[in-house]
Amino acid sequence: INKGDLVFVDGSVSDINGDGIYLFKHNGLMLLRRVYALLEGGRYCLKADADKYQPEVLTKQQILELKVMGKVQGYWSIQMF
Repeated sequence: INKGDLVFVDGSVSDINGDGIYLFKHNGLMLLRRVYALLEGGRYCLKADADKYQPEVLTKQQILELKVMGKVQGYWSIQMF
């Protein structure tokens, strides 16, 4: 997902359940992040598509504290001129 792309979000999703791309509030910011479970002990990785942002590893408790705004169902890439 790139800057300027249209993102289609299912706003009825309010919890992270399973891997996917989610829209949520975290540390006062609205973020789109890929979320996936790590194999070691109930931790999750939040990763931006942009390489300039470092992945974050959160515990199950930290995941439960996130304000999930929805889950991405798809996106449409638009070339900007």
